[in-house]
Amino acid sequence: MAEENSKPHYLGHRERLRARFLKDFGKSFSDYELVELLLFMAQPRGDVKPLAKSLMKHFGTFAALVAADADEIR
Repeated sequence: MAEENSKPHYLGHRERLRARFLKDFGKSFSDYELVELLLFMAQPRGDVKPLAKSLMKHFGTFAALVAADADEIR
């Protein structure tokens, strides 16, 4: 059983993701994690993982997403 005062697992997620990226420049990342990093800049707070996963489901690859027309991404 988790301790009542323990912090939620998502606290510090952005910093951990940035640190992992800096370790190997994203080589170990899945495409949705790369999208998360980009979304961090657009949305300073909140969980962007669901949006990142949704975008990847729609576009299929990171390359297809970044090459897509802005209207299609919207």
